[in-house]
Amino acid sequence: MKRTPRRSLIKKSYDSEKVLKELSGITENSSAVYSTPARKRREAGAAEEEISRSERNTYAFDESLRSLKAEDIADLCPKPKKDTSDVVRSFALFICLAVFCYSAYMLAERFYYYIKGEQDYGEIAEIFESDNRFVLQYLDQSVPNVSSNTVLDSLGGAQAPVIDETKVVLTDEQKLLYAKFEKLKAINKDIFGWIKIDGTKINYPVLRGTDNDHYLKFNYIGDYNPGGSIFMDYTNNKKLSKNWHTVIYGHNMRDGSMLAQLHNYDNEKLFKDGIVKIMTDEGTFVYKMFSVHVPHETLYYFRTEFNSVNDYYDFILGLQNMSKYKTDIVLKPTDQVLTLSTCVNATVSSDYRFVVHAVLIGKE
Repeated sequence: MKRTPRRSLIKKSYDSEKVLKELSGITENSSAVYSTPARKRREAGAAEEEISRSERNTYAFDESLRSLKAEDIADLCPKPKKDTSDVVRSFALFICLAVFCYSAYMLAERFYYYIKGEQDYGEIAEIFESDNRFVLQYLDQSVPNVSSNTVLDSLGGAQAPVIDETKVVLTDEQKLLYAKFEKLKAINKDIFGWIKIDGTKINYPVLRGTDNDHYLKFNYIGDYNPGGSIFMDYTNNKKLSKNWHTVIYGHNMRDGSMLAQLHNYDNEKLFKDGIVKIMTDEGTFVYKMFSVHVPHETLYYFRTEFNSVNDYYDFILGLQNMSKYKTDIVLKPTDQVLTLSTCVNATVSSDYRFVVHAVLIGKE
C-alpha cells in the first residue's frame, strides 16, 4: 500500500480547517440574510424572559431592603472611635444642658412668686382700701387715750407709759381706720400698720414678728415667698407713738415690688419732697424724709434703744450728717424718726443697704 507523505497530511488538515471556517461564514451570513419569523419570535420571547427575570430580581432586592433591620447592618457600618476630646465634649454638653434646665427652672420659679406676690398683696390692698363703713355701728365708740408723755417716759428705762383712763370719742374716719385694722388682724395678728408712699408702688401691710428673720421669706398669709413682707424691727413697739426710732425692712425686688422703689429717692428733687405715711389703729403718722445714704450693714443705723435723750439726739444727728443730700430740716431731741431699709442694687456689694430716714411731722 502506498503511504501518503507526512507533509501532504499536514496540508490536507490545514485545508480542511480552512473549509470549515468558510462554511461557518456562509452559515452565519445565511442566517442573517434568511432569518425566519419563527426565529424572531424566539428572540423576542428570550428578550421578554430576560426582562421578566430582571424585574423579579429587582422586586426581590426591594423586598430584601424592606425587611432589613438596623442590627442587620450594624456590624457592616464602621464604628467611630471615641477619643478623649469626644468624651470631654459630651461631658461639657451635658453640663451646659443641666445649667440651662436649672436656669429655666429658677427663672420660672421667680416669675411664679412675682405673680403670686402681686395677687396676694393685691387682695389685701383691696380689703384695706375698701369702704367698711357698714361695720362702724358694731364698734365701741371710744378707746383709751395714750398720754402725750408716752415716748419720753419710755426712754432710758424710765416709768412705763401712762395710760389715761379718760375715753375719747372717735371721728367716723378714725373709726373706719380702726375697723380696717381689726379686719387685717383677723388675717394675721402680726399686722399692725399700713405703709404708703405716693408716687411709688409702696402700698403694703406692715408686720412685726418675734424676730427679724421670719418675714424675710414669708408673706402676710404665712406662705413662703422670696419677696417676704414689709416688717418692723422686732424690738420696736407696734404702737408707733411709743417708739423713738421705728425701723422697717423690706426686700428690693427686681419686679419693683416691696421696698424696691425706695431707690427712687436717690434723686435729690424726689428726696426733698419725700413723704411717708404709716397708718395704724392709732391714726395716720406722716413722716418727712431728711436723710438718704448707703451704709454698710454693720453700721448700727437701726438702733432702737438709747441710754438717754442726748444719746438719742446724737444718733439722729449722725443719721442726718450721713445723708447724700442735705435738707433744711432742723432735728430736735424729741423728734420721732422712721428708718426704711432695703437691699442695694446688684451693682453694689450685698454687704450694703439703701436707707432712708424720715422725721414725724404730723398725725392725721
